[in-house]
Amino acid sequence: MKHFFYSIYSALQYPATLFMIGNTFLALYKAGPFGLYANIFITFFVFCAKFFEIYYNKKIGIPFTVLAIVNIFTAISIELQLLQSNATFSFDTNAISSHIAAGAFVFWAIGHFFVSQHQRNGTRASNFFHNPQFFYGVSDIISIHALGIINWYSLPFALLGLFKTIFSKYVHIISFLTPARLYAISYAVGIYFALDSLYFALAQLFWALAYLQFKKYA
Repeated sequence: MKHFFYSIYSALQYPATLFMIGNTFLALYKAGPFGLYANIFITFFVFCAKFFEIYYNKKIGIPFTVLAIVNIFTAISIELQLLQSNATFSFDTNAISSHIAAGAFVFWAIGHFFVSQHQRNGTRASNFFHNPQFFYGVSDIISIHALGIINWYSLPFALLGLFKTIFSKYVHIISFLTPARLYAISYAVGIYFALDSLYFALAQLFWALAYLQFKKYA
């Protein structure tokens, strides 16, 4: 029984699970029913897959292609919501916010596709443009502005995180501030400025928690 609860706890704090919970809150904030339900289903699937791995000590792998496809459809769902309300080309803050959220999902999807490709071929990124973390960083920079306004408080941390991802071989300044920790700080700061938008605040909370787990799973 102790191992059962340990497996549940470990699966819940697994970065992919936390990221998907955050994505689900963002979908709840911006996406239509299909995008929301797809994210809920995939979050449950990722949790169950990780629980199975830990409880039975068997490696089954997380199918990142599936995560990528869900993110693409979530982005489409968000854009369809705008299309139905005739707000696709609006400069209204809410419309801009939705476009930003859709863009974040697209770049997360690109990152997932690269993870899937490297897993399938047993390769590693030859340069930063083939590195999933580069696309995750771009998505993070986009997503912190999902309220439709520039978040000047979180942006410096997110940009520094991306900078350290691109120039990881050469940048050793403040080594304890890894890209993952910098992204976590950017989201943690963003929570305070999103308190009026509960779902987006919760999304950033879970993304921050996910990045803080990288020291355990990286």
